Amino acid sequence: MSEAVATMSFEDAFLAALTDGMVHNGLLLGETWEALCSRKYKPPPTGTAVLVTSRSRDLTDAEVQIAAKLYQDSVQSQPDVDLDDIMQQVLDQREVNHMKWDFERAQKIAAHLPRLQRQVSVLAKTKAGSVKELSPMQFAAHFGEVHVVLALLAASPVDAEAAFFEACREGYVPVATASCSRLVATTFSSFKPWSRRHFYA
Repeated sequence: MSEAVATMSFEDAFLAALTDGMVHNGLLLGETWEALCSRKYKPPPTGTAVLVTSRSRDLTDAEVQIAAKLYQDSVQSQPDVDLDDIMQQVLDQREVNHMKWDFERAQKIAAHLPRLQRQVSVLAKTKAGSVKELSPMQFAAHFGEVHVVLALLAASPVDAEAAFFEACREGYVPVATASCSRLVATTFSSFKPWSRRHFYA
């Protein structure tokens, strides 16, 4: 274990679990925002009126590892197995795998939440040299991770509005619905109806 990992704060450990990356003082290290978007699988939108006719077919880093393991396991019993077939199999399973990773990440993040002492943000440098900042809920909403959003909503419902708008921009209906439900519940829980004296005074 490196010294950087050993001395990682609770906040950075939480953000590292959220982003699957190395984080220091909230800043994602070693890659730009654009590289992060290329690395993480982003499911197709679920709420667009226009048919999505194109989507990246490139394997993410995690999918490459899955394909490599499947190939190693298969080549022992089928020496003539085609690597392209294995890659296509992984592509066909990417939505299922995404939900699995989403759920596992949500469990990991939920374990960090009670230890957080303050609000944190994901900071990532862009190729242009600026810094992109998102709340954890915005980050999860951007990548369509509904289980992560639900875990974060349970601990920090005040961020529901930001998650809702991010999910709407990206076209993720399940995330937008979950965020909107929590936003409505939070709004009504803080609503105090007028007393009768306002009407009869």
